[in-house]
Amino acid sequence: MAKRKSTVQRIVYAGLLMPMKHFSPADKNRVLRANEGGKKSPKQVIYVGETSLPTEERYLQHLLRYKSQRGWIYKYGIRPIELSKRLADLDGLKPAVKKEIYMLARPLRTDSKEREAAVAAVLRREGFYVVSA
Repeated sequence: MAKRKSTVQRIVYAGLLMPMKHFSPADKNRVLRANEGGKKSPKQVIYVGETSLPTEERYLQHLLRYKSQRGWIYKYGIRPIELSKRLADLDGLKPAVKKEIYMLARPLRTDSKEREAAVAAVLRREGFYVVSA
């Protein structure tokens, strides 16, 4: 059976989190398990998710603990990262990588969970630790 396309456009969004030294021991272990094989000193820790809302609105929901499971952004969030704009505001990424992220994060009706995983993989490849829902 073929997958049905969603009727709602969804984006992949991100939030910059505090450095790992601020994480509780349990959360630190979750991050390390989610990023096995990652660098010992990552550039930054980033939360990645998918939504039909604008990035800022979804980030605010996390801060209000609305529809957030583990509370990564509530506990450790610094600021939202706009991935669905042409050049993601992440330091240290080459323009080609920013374009790759944009092509996955922009509003589309395709499977947003797959695109979320793909964005997470790109960020891990570039030296970030990534957590998601």
